[in-house]
Amino acid sequence: MHAADIAAEAGVTQRTFFRHFPDKREVLFGGEDVFIAALTNAVSDAPAALRPWEVLLRACRSVEPLFVENRALSASRRVIIAAHPTLQERAETKTRAVMAALTAALRARHRGSHGRSPRPTGHDGHGSRGRRQTPGGRTA
Repeated sequence: MHAADIAAEAGVTQRTFFRHFPDKREVLFGGEDVFIAALTNAVSDAPAALRPWEVLLRACRSVEPLFVENRALSASRRVIIAAHPTLQERAETKTRAVMAALTAALRARHRGSHGRSPRPTGHDGHGSRGRRQTPGGRTA
């Protein structure tokens, strides 16, 4: 399907279509900036006493209405994306953008609450950077 066909089906000119969408594939992914803004605003507006997982849960709940509003289109969208590898790739890129924005918002929140950048941690979350203790109590 061509952009002209999509525009005609929507009852707009091709020029109007491209004013709203940079390309025809973006029709399936529009609203990303609104979604990201809602999530990151929820992170930054969350009460300071909440732990990171609680903040993320609160942020996800804040965007639930966006999913409810678009429920009717979601099934069709999933089918279309599943049938086209280039759309799958774009969907993955969009997902990574959401994750990066949430990560940045959580880091900014952490820096704001501690007045400094978070210290890198290892897999155990305690700054050991993957080191382990030997039976003698030494760090290996």
